[in-house]
Amino acid sequence: MGVNQQSMSGEGMGKTLVWSFIGSLVTAGVLRKFATMVGATSVGAGISLGAMVWLGFIATVTLASVLYEKRSVNLYILNNAYQLVSLVVMGAIVAAWR
Repeated sequence: MGVNQQSMSGEGMGKTLVWSFIGSLVTAGVLRKFATMVGATSVGAGISLGAMVWLGFIATVTLASVLYEKRSVNLYILNNAYQLVSLVVMGAIVAAWR
């Protein structure tokens, strides 16, 4: 996959973290818009929204990598668990932050 110890250190890793942070900000912004559209104003509603966004947009789209690319189911579970936790926490924050 082109990842080794050298590529993960120094300047390259910093760029990766910055772009990852920017991607998270975009995700949080879109989730905030969804929260406003559906009227989610509590932590519980935000958690539900984050879980539904994960199920509808992340879990289903990334399943294709297992089905068509024959990637590991364990890797799918690990990556999707990370995404689920991220979206649930983001949903709780953006819904309650009013």
